[in-house]
Amino acid sequence: MKILFVPLASLLFFTQVIAQDCNNSFTAYTKGASFETTRYDAKNAEKGKSTSTVTDVKNAATGKIITLHTVTSDGGDKKADADITMSCEGSTVKLDFAGAITSGNAMAGRGNMEMKFDKTYIEFPVNAKPGQVLPDDKMVMTLTDKSSGNSMGTNTINFKNRKVVGKESVTTPAGTYECYKVTTDMSMEMNMMGRTMPAKTMKTESYYSPSVGIVKSVTYDEQGSVFSTSVLTKVSK
Repeated sequence: MKILFVPLASLLFFTQVIAQDCNNSFTAYTKGASFETTRYDAKNAEKGKSTSTVTDVKNAATGKIITLHTVTSDGGDKKADADITMSCEGSTVKLDFAGAITSGNAMAGRGNMEMKFDKTYIEFPVNAKPGQVLPDDKMVMTLTDKSSGNSMGTNTINFKNRKVVGKESVTTPAGTYECYKVTTDMSMEMNMMGRTMPAKTMKTESYYSPSVGIVKSVTYDEQGSVFSTSVLTKVSK
C-alpha cells in the first residue's frame, strides 16, 4: 500500500529552519500575510501550489507561536487544507510536520485513514551557523483504517545528515533574499500489513531566509537527479 504525502519539497518548506533568535525569526509572518509556493517536477513543469495564510500570531515570554492555514493543490481539481503551527521557544524552533502529512493524504483521497504520530513537531536549534551539523530527527506515524479499526502499519520518517553549508543570495518571483543553504537526507521506512518496504532516501537543498522561511528547495532522487523543486513565488502582506 502506497502512502502519498504532500510532495517532499513542499513539506521541507516547513522542516528545514534555522533562525537567529525568536525576535528576528519569521518577521514577515504577520496576521493576514500569505505565502505562495509553486512546485515543479524534474522537467520544470508546474505541478501545483501551496498558499499559507497567517491566521494568528501569539507572543509569549519565551518567543512566538504562529498559526498558518495552508491550502495545497495538485495543479488540477484536488485540494486539501490544514492548520499548521510553528513556534520559536527559547533555543528551539518547532514545526508542525504532522499537519502537512495529514493534508497530503487527504488530497490523495486517503481520508479513510486515521493517522497517529509519536510526536507532531520537528525541532531545530535557534542559533544555527554555517558549517553547523544539526541533530538527526525522526517521526513515527501509525495508520489505522477508520472503517474496520484495523492497523495498516507504521511509517518512520527520518531526517539525517542535516547541515548548514553556507549563505547565498537567491532570487525568485517573490524577491531576492539572503539565505542559509541547508542540506538534509530524508527517508521513509514503511511497514505495511506485515511487509517492510525498502527505504528510499532523497537529498534536499533548501535556502532559508530568517524573515520569510524557505525561499527555494530542490529535492534529488537516489541517483542524484533533480526530482522536484519548490519556489516561493508570492508574498502578500
